Amino acid sequence: MPRADYWGIEQELAEILRANVQGLTVEVEAEMQFGAELSPWAVVYLERRDAPDGLQGISAGMRTCFRLRFSIWVWCCSLEKEAAIKQRDETLAEVERVLMRNRTLNNTVDSSWLDGGELQTGKTQESDFLSGGEVVLIADIVSSVT
Repeated sequence: MPRADYWGIEQELAEILRANVQGLTVEVEAEMQFGAELSPWAVVYLERRDAPDGLQGISAGMRTCFRLRFSIWVWCCSLEKEAAIKQRDETLAEVERVLMRNRTLNNTVDSSWLDGGELQTGKTQESDFLSGGEVVLIADIVSSVT
């Protein structure tokens, strides 16, 4: 029985970002151990999967449609708060443009779309400013019995 390759989808998503967002360090399912030298830095997390009733067809015994929720956090660091925020905003915009141009994540999902995200800014212990933004990506996939 085929299974959903969640790790493979996360890896492809990270690779798409690495290849298309210049200077962005991208990791998958990493802990928050950010250093200013990595800025801008992004981490891809698969937060959840759902199988909503509305997505399931008459063949539900043979295939299941899943809706995945990814959280992509982008972090930028600077000595000045305004510079950190501006870099975060520019990097978030580029990440979003890349994802909007590749709705199937190189054919690893059936479709995907953006669904907002959180924004945070604060001062680090080293007197730097850290500004982060989340891109929530929703994707639909199908897992079927062969």
